[in-house]
Amino acid sequence: MTGSGSSGSEPSAMDLLHAGLAKARAGDIASAGTLIDRGLALEPRNPSILAGRAIIYRVEGRMRDAVLACEEAIRRPRRCASSGQVRKGLYGGSGQRTPYAEWLEPVMPVLRPWIDKLDYS
Repeated sequence: MTGSGSSGSEPSAMDLLHAGLAKARAGDIASAGTLIDRGLALEPRNPSILAGRAIIYRVEGRMRDAVLACEEAIRRPRRCASSGQVRKGLYGGSGQRTPYAEWLEPVMPVLRPWIDKLDYS
């Protein structure tokens, strides 16, 4: 992980998100949640990290928390560096969200009106 801390050795919030999502793909949901929570501690308003937390909540069966995290990610201001990624549908055409499509499927009826209303698709 590349760091953004003063010493350069600390992982950035986005590094922690990516590491957490990798743990989730490997089936280590507890470690995934811990890493993403560390990222949220660094950047609590980062929409990409909030969306990543929503994925973990969904896998844990915490649907209400998943929806609330998604709603919070959508409300983030456009000036946030990663808000454009959320508005492009969580990483646009890069395919990074594909492994999580099945996890998000149960909450899509709740998210779809927001996605359409805010033109995030």
